[in-house]
Amino acid sequence: VSSCRMALADIASARSRMIVDLAESTVEGEPSASALTVLQPPGGRPFTSAVDRLQLALSCLQVDLYVWLFRSELALALGKSDIAARRRHERVRAAQLKRRAQQDIYGRQWDRDRRREAAEDAAPADRPAHAAAREAQLLSEFAHNPYAKALLLIEMAAYREDSEEREGILHRASSALEAAGQDEESMISAASPANPERARSATQQPPPPPRPQLVYRTSSEICVRPQPGPVPRRGRPPVYAAIFAKVAAAGTSVSLNNNEFAGSGEMVPLEAEARRMLNGTVTLSALPENTPIILASAAYDEGKTLLGGIGHSSVPVLTAHPLPRALEWSYLARAAAQLDVPAVSRRAAAEVIAQFVEMGSPAERWEQSPMLCWRLASPRVAHSAPVELRAAAQALLLDARQRALAEGSASGGLRRQIEALRRAQLQVMAVQLALAASDPALAATAVQASFNTLAPLLRETQRSPVLVQPIACCLAALSLLPREAFASVDRAAMVAHLGFEGARLAAEWRLPGLVGQLPQVAKSVLAAPDETAAPTGMGASEDGGAEALVRSLFEEWLASQQGGSTAAEEVAGVEQPAVRIARALAKSADSAAAIVAEMAQEAPDRGQM
Repeated sequence: VSSCRMALADIASARSRMIVDLAESTVEGEPSASALTVLQPPGGRPFTSAVDRLQLALSCLQVDLYVWLFRSELALALGKSDIAARRRHERVRAAQLKRRAQQDIYGRQWDRDRRREAAEDAAPADRPAHAAAREAQLLSEFAHNPYAKALLLIEMAAYREDSEEREGILHRASSALEAAGQDEESMISAASPANPERARSATQQPPPPPRPQLVYRTSSEICVRPQPGPVPRRGRPPVYAAIFAKVAAAGTSVSLNNNEFAGSGEMVPLEAEARRMLNGTVTLSALPENTPIILASAAYDEGKTLLGGIGHSSVPVLTAHPLPRALEWSYLARAAAQLDVPAVSRRAAAEVIAQFVEMGSPAERWEQSPMLCWRLASPRVAHSAPVELRAAAQALLLDARQRALAEGSASGGLRRQIEALRRAQLQVMAVQLALAASDPALAATAVQASFNTLAPLLRETQRSPVLVQPIACCLAALSLLPREAFASVDRAAMVAHLGFEGARLAAEWRLPGLVGQLPQVAKSVLAAPDETAAPTGMGASEDGGAEALVRSLFEEWLASQQGGSTAAEEVAGVEQPAVRIARALAKSADSAAAIVAEMAQEAPDRGQM
């Protein structure tokens, strides 16, 4: 627990230092801050710098540290509560046994006494299911930090035995993440300048100054720029400004007495030269962490006399670093699926998908393809950390699995095939994200899921040419993934099946380029890593022998297809090798040897296969 808290403090300090350095080194432009506490011009995209990737990696690491902190805190507190409960039970039992030993003092033992003693013997220790006291303390500590609060609620839900209580806690976690999104939107609003031009006021008296503009925030500092208000027609113009702040509370606003924070109440010139980003700004330091702060400015004339009273209060600014919400939504989706709360799981997975997947270009209904209804948002993928990409891939796979469960055992038909194609597209995008995150194990899982979705569609009597796209993607992924990511038989079966069915489908729809290309890709994937060491007989291991058998059958079929057969002949004659491959894989290595011998005898008849 202490190690997690120290690591969190170090990461918060490092992120704060990078934000301040960026603010101090950036020149030109009007200062403001985005939701991720990175400076950006008003109405423009955030500035990019060399530390952006590091900032993102630290934020993802901060999420995982929060998870480990809460998991450790709750487990440790539950262990202590369990020990205390056992000790209380032991003390109660000792008192009960002592009373029984002194039964002669109390006189005759009646039936009710015997029943009481039997109930005492049968009563177990009152062991708590969760650490209620520590949960309340952590909820109070992170009550205003929606990012950390959501992660805490996710960990708390795992300790609940009642399904309704679990669902309620996970709904609270979902609401916390929604509040985090609203907080980011409010920070964008607070970072925009209130009065870019100093218009002249229609009154003689200066009105209260507008809310200050947010420049940046960290876990212990808030930097704002006082905004000049309208200039009165007659009277004294504002020359100086000061910032006042307090902890946000319901129904209260900032007053001139709220100057307890370091930096509050200090006057700065309103006409400061804006060549450097932090000129004319006020930095409030030593602020309490995870606390919402509201701020307001007051204007003063050249003689430092207050003009017009204190201005409007800002939106609450949380002294905490924002965390990647896509990663937290993914954690919530998986936790809800494991705890059997499908409504929350689908809601969380949809939030992740909305950030990484965008709808395809609109088209007429008869021009729409189920495999083109979604596509990955390239800018979002390019600027995401590998941890976020991995989380997005897991959310896509989870959503596809939930769609399949929702369909259940419904009858077939065109609608079910379309839904299967959409699931396949989600799984293909998961393959792409897993490869982008350099996660072979996850990519292998996504390829296997895609293959399982495509297999029933490839057995249909009328098959759509849009199946060529996921087949080609899976073959490409299999060529990039290491052989160790799959069991050898599973890998060989998938490669042979995809290459064979891809060529057959391309021949059916008269796609001559793909007829030869897809089998060649499959052949290269099936090739042994070292041909000199490849097994030549059935004396090798069972998996290695089965893989070698599949490879030899596929290469033999490919050689027969390169003998000059037409597309129509391929359609009519390619079923036989698929049946042989399936038979070989369905049997053990010993039975496969018999099939090889049988096929060797039939070799003269397979020239036109």
